[in-house]
Amino acid sequence: MSQAGYTPIQLYRTTTAAAAPLAADLAPGELAININDADMALYAENATGTVKRLINNPAGLKYPTADGTANQVIKTDGSGNLSFTTPSAGISAGTSIALAMVMGG
Repeated sequence: MSQAGYTPIQLYRTTTAAAAPLAADLAPGELAININDADMALYAENATGTVKRLINNPAGLKYPTADGTANQVIKTDGSGNLSFTTPSAGISAGTSIALAMVMGG
């Protein structure tokens, strides 16, 4: 059943690592997904004819299937599994953390 004002879109997929569609491959609003485990990216062509990468997961992270509670943060176990946790004492909601990057020459 069609929705007024909407046009059905075509979906394209590939398993070729790092493959991204060209503007000539898609019409505005169409989607392409790369399902290669190394890339896992979703692309769409916008109204001006530019293909944009919308979502990707190059690290193969496994996201939680439920939302955390207020003031929790996402942590990793170092193997790509993400989960919610409550920050340890000393770091609370609204705490600013400064990071410095040292560039080698």
